[in-house]
Amino acid sequence: MEELEKLLAQCREQHIVDLLKLEELTDFVENASIPLHWVNAEGIITWANQAELDALGYRKEDYIGKPIANFHADQEVITDILTRLTNNDTLKNYPARLLASDGSIRHVLISSNVLQKNGKFIHTRCFTKDVTTIVLKEQAQAMLAAIIQSTDDAIISKTLEGTITSWNPSAQRIFGYSETEMLGRPITTLFPADRQDEELDILAKLRKGERVEHFETKRMRKDGSLVDVSLTISPIRDHGGNIIGLSKIARDITLKKQEEQRKNDFVAMVSHELKTPLTSISAYVQILLAKAKQQDNAFNINALTKTNSQTQKMISIIRDFLTLARMEEGRVVNPKDGIPASPADRGSDRGCPVPDQDPPDKDIQLRAGHHRGRP
Repeated sequence: MEELEKLLAQCREQHIVDLLKLEELTDFVENASIPLHWVNAEGIITWANQAELDALGYRKEDYIGKPIANFHADQEVITDILTRLTNNDTLKNYPARLLASDGSIRHVLISSNVLQKNGKFIHTRCFTKDVTTIVLKEQAQAMLAAIIQSTDDAIISKTLEGTITSWNPSAQRIFGYSETEMLGRPITTLFPADRQDEELDILAKLRKGERVEHFETKRMRKDGSLVDVSLTISPIRDHGGNIIGLSKIARDITLKKQEEQRKNDFVAMVSHELKTPLTSISAYVQILLAKAKQQDNAFNINALTKTNSQTQKMISIIRDFLTLARMEEGRVVNPKDGIPASPADRGSDRGCPVPDQDPPDKDIQLRAGHHRGRP
């Protein structure tokens, strides 16, 4: 009898221990940091822990007891998952997209198998890993890579020492070098002999964390020809904010420069073919007007006064046009010294004539006075 009581006491103690273990295990599962849920053979959610509810933002009554398909963004995916589990397959890191309560999409990896008893489907044992941050980052990187590969601009990355580390297709199109040829080579390979010092100035600014934007200069192609480019250069930083490299965007501005050349040619034509003859005409009209006044010829005075007025209007229009052209030229920065280039500098640089400054009106009056009284 005593032995029986001892045995019963041991059983009660063991039962208490088992209950405590079961309580601890239940707490562990219910409050685990990994989302867990069960789904029965009909695809209904029969249980979910708090981590699962928190991950998707649902209350128990809005989640448990509902079809698992209601929470999948892609119906063909959940159909495939349930089919595989019904066939007693084990899933490991199966990618899926779940619908959160706020309407957002959560990218997850599902690992699951089925609890079966006597060949009967009881419920799944699903572990859900949220990988939304990783997936969105990968998508952003893929999109950025696609942009770099398809853009018309050359995009080049390099080390702080100027060694090229990436080279996109447009860089090959603009400069003629393939990616294989340029990786590991110094960026100064593209610099003409008279612009090698530019790299030192650029690196000095970038090491300070500054950007270089819309820097117009010339670079050299593989065949030795020069190409006009506009550069935007930025520092590349690591997670700690340290500068670990440089990115360069080079835009071919050949067409822009050709357009500027055509504009300069037109300005030169206006100056020499229109303004200069009109200045001479104005001077002679004023001489004739002075003579008409001496002769007191009313008709000639009236006619020449109107002619002079119209001539001055034409000169004023041309002067305004040339002034505007010079103002536009003044916005161009000389890449060699970083100061605005004068019209004369830019004209001589392109080999095109530069419009002369407008002669003061008083010169015209003086010339008219010089001829006053002559027959």
